[in-house]
Amino acid sequence: MDKKGSIIIFFEHISREYEACEQLAQQLTNKYGYQVKLFSIVFTYCEAVRYSRSHKIDAVFFPWIYNDWDYALTVPFLKCNPSIVIVNLHQEQIASDFSDSLLLPKGKAAKNGCYHIAWGKQFKERLIRDQVNSNLILVTGSIRADLMSSQKPMRTKNQLADQYNLSLNKKWILYAENRDWVRGFGKNQARALASRGASNSAISDRLIVTRKALSATEHQMKCLPDSFFNSYELIYRPHPGTTGSRPNNRIHVIDDYSINTWLNSVDLVLIWDSTTAFEAEVAGVPVVRHEAIDNPKEFRTYGIEKFPVIKSLDAIPVLKLDDLERKQAHQAIYKNYLGACDGNAAEYMSEIIFEILTNNQNQIEVVPTVKYRYRLFRRLVFEKITRILSKLNLINILKKPRIAYQLKNDIPY
Repeated sequence: MDKKGSIIIFFEHISREYEACEQLAQQLTNKYGYQVKLFSIVFTYCEAVRYSRSHKIDAVFFPWIYNDWDYALTVPFLKCNPSIVIVNLHQEQIASDFSDSLLLPKGKAAKNGCYHIAWGKQFKERLIRDQVNSNLILVTGSIRADLMSSQKPMRTKNQLADQYNLSLNKKWILYAENRDWVRGFGKNQARALASRGASNSAISDRLIVTRKALSATEHQMKCLPDSFFNSYELIYRPHPGTTGSRPNNRIHVIDDYSINTWLNSVDLVLIWDSTTAFEAEVAGVPVVRHEAIDNPKEFRTYGIEKFPVIKSLDAIPVLKLDDLERKQAHQAIYKNYLGACDGNAAEYMSEIIFEILTNNQNQIEVVPTVKYRYRLFRRLVFEKITRILSKLNLINILKKPRIAYQLKNDIPY
């Protein structure tokens, strides 16, 4: 192999995967001597393209490549170095009957024009079933899940208590929300799902169920009595890229810090359908599904049905948390979806990439160049406008650009 070049790692959500990207970068730098740069796929993509024009780039990691339209994002880097290694990190891998096809790549380029990271065997099998070349699938485990047990949290429980006025004398409950996407769901989002294989009827049915479920949950939260808050701190965590509501003034709506930080401090995790359940299981925190209305099987995330369920938040005081923790530790449901969670995923991933680069084993298929100039221009304009408005503190006021406002917590500058 020629002299080592640089490696670019793109992230999307800071609270979801930034720490994991940092772990991978540290392995590639400290063990193999690469210079690694992290960029936001949304807000600093064009900066990364400029960087690639003045540096030799050996590999680029993307948080997702769902279709050939997404694959267009790789073209500027391939033009600089046709032998570059493209890696799809697949930051979302755990699906439902509805979303199974949505999370899998569509198109020749997206399928076999890059390597695919699979946390465990389940996702690898789904990729192979979707006609992805098995030689391009790298089973590594999940760095994000490894962080649940191997990395020191960014804040201790005492620090979180001081910062957010949380009582250390109460049980802390984290409600990991993943339904708040319905607040901004419109025709553009529906078209995007349809382009990835979802039927219009399924999109509509899921939207209706999710709205009803979210409304029922918020109603229950609004009706919680003061006696509940004498014993519990309820921390409501919006899904990355969304903004949560506050149905009760005594609820703490907090989206700061990674999920790892909170899982090291809370006593119970509540979910509707969030994959945080598996991460909590790794961290040894009991998980309970809260279904104010039934979550239909076709929309329920695989594996979630194995966790206990309550219909009402009023049932929380009767839960035996110690018993739940022991039972879930024995089940280890997460292994089917997140892999071993042995703390070595970043090492495995960096080692495989190093071997591919060192031994010239790049097996990515040569794919037709897809059009990218118009998309690159649009991104450049978006990034410049966002940077200016962010500097002037106008994004929250104008609520524009729309995507920048929705992802304001992921703006890295």
